[in-house]
Amino acid sequence: MRTSARTAVAPVLSPLARSLACALLLASTAAGAQQVTRSPHGITVVPAAKGAAPVRLEVVDEGIVRVSADPDGDFARSPSLMRVPVHADARLQRGAR
Repeated sequence: MRTSARTAVAPVLSPLARSLACALLLASTAAGAQQVTRSPHGITVVPAAKGAAPVRLEVVDEGIVRVSADPDGDFARSPSLMRVPVHADARLQRGAR
């Protein structure tokens, strides 16, 4: 039975996004994260290194994780046509599919 590339790849996107977020979280904690904070849409990692900017990971949609860094740590959003509102469920669980 033949499957199209779309049906073969689609189930991989969600675990890929989860794996990416978990890998970034683990890498940042291994690199000396001072603080990890959960929010309704993702997590914020504040590095222990002096001068390093806080990094925020947000689940935007299935297979899409927004990664942003802000030296001030407030992550204030400016008006932009290139951004979409975050509506995804950000519950990332190890081993969940």
